[in-house]
Amino acid sequence: MKILVIEDDPDIREEVLDWLMFDGYEAIGAVDGEEGVEMALQELPSLIICDIMMPKKDGHHVLLELRAHPATALIPFIFLTARTTRSDFRLGMELGAEDYITKPFTHDELLGAVRAQINKAALVQYQTTHQMEQLRSTLIRTLPHELRTPLIGILGYAELMVLDADDLSPSKVREMAELIIASGQRLHRLIENYLTYSSIEMSAHDPEKIAGYQTALLDNPDWLAVRFAEKVAHRHNRSEDLRLDTQPVRISIRMNQADFQTIIAELVDNAFKFSPARSPVIIETRLTTAGYQIRVMDQGHGMSPEAIAQIGGFMQFDRKRHEQQGSGLGLIIAKRLIELYGGSLEIESRPNAGTTLVIRLLETTPP
Repeated sequence: MKILVIEDDPDIREEVLDWLMFDGYEAIGAVDGEEGVEMALQELPSLIICDIMMPKKDGHHVLLELRAHPATALIPFIFLTARTTRSDFRLGMELGAEDYITKPFTHDELLGAVRAQINKAALVQYQTTHQMEQLRSTLIRTLPHELRTPLIGILGYAELMVLDADDLSPSKVREMAELIIASGQRLHRLIENYLTYSSIEMSAHDPEKIAGYQTALLDNPDWLAVRFAEKVAHRHNRSEDLRLDTQPVRISIRMNQADFQTIIAELVDNAFKFSPARSPVIIETRLTTAGYQIRVMDQGHGMSPEAIAQIGGFMQFDRKRHEQQGSGLGLIIAKRLIELYGGSLEIESRPNAGTTLVIRLLETTPP
């Protein structure tokens, strides 16, 4: 376990290095912020301990520079400082520091903070590994079925069309062709969702891609939300069930159009999929003090609190009961995309009482 100590006071730096090495860590030191950034990029330590008041580059600038670099963006960061005002602490935490140690400090205080951050990083790694194992398990269990079912439909009807070509009426050929198209569209959507989900998960660990999400802008999203919702309703043959309650305003939100379409399409699709025909699916948009809000409401099957807590890739709920088709990726794709843009998705649901999805997105008023 390698720890970088950035401290311009040679006595403090050497003391901290000695304590860390005595406790079994590999410890390296930098004499100022400029050297600290260079060593962090070169050595990629597991933890950084950094003074704030230093020549050439202070601790705040060190943290900002390292957080902006993909290779060092996620390294836990502890400040050493004699500055103890509330505003000093607040600034450091807002910049992304994990902890503060005030000078003077004891051996136990320092090692306690170090162990806490290392244990926290280990827990995050464990949770990530556990989630990947769960994803792998559900992939193995559900993906073969989801691939095989539409493929059987495509091959089966195509084979019937070849074998019975001389005896099939034009109307029967048309019927079989439509079934082949429907199966092909289902297979295409599964593949696209899988690729989208994989791309989202990789982007979530790439600070440069995250920065790209944060700078995207989409003007006047209301009419796009309506347009995408209407397309989904038409696909389900339930256009008469769609209820629109929008308040068009001239705004921009942090998102690109393709991802906005994906979010609306997946959430509205779920609302139609898990609610009975002739029951309303309501799309409501509002500009609130917290930003741009979209509510998708249905009167369908609903979900239990336990089911909501388990939402993840390839997770399906009561499949036998609801005879649901699909990979279970739609909801988690929408949720992860919203989060990458700095927004949030809240799920309010009760079994047999319907579901309300509340999407909150960051809004930027155009000049």
